[in-house]
Amino acid sequence: MGTLDNHKVRVSALKPSRDKEGFILRLWNSSGEAEVCTYSGPKTFKEAHYLTLDEREIVKEAEIGGGGVKIELPPHSIITVYIH
Repeated sequence: MGTLDNHKVRVSALKPSRDKEGFILRLWNSSGEAEVCTYSGPKTFKEAHYLTLDEREIVKEAEIGGGGVKIELPPHSIITVYIH
């Protein structure tokens, strides 16, 4: 599993990716404000990308650093991230 550093952001789903190389992390921002969180896991991540909800296209790269993945969430949003 892993940890989030922002109590306003909740894990909605965590599952293996289709390519079996990484995993899909879906987060929900329960706040009415934009939030930033860092997801940290048991090992160092090589890459992370924001995806559409259907997990098909890369929207943009997510920042990796400080032992985790920095994820930005708009107010009341659901974000899907591929992490490898």
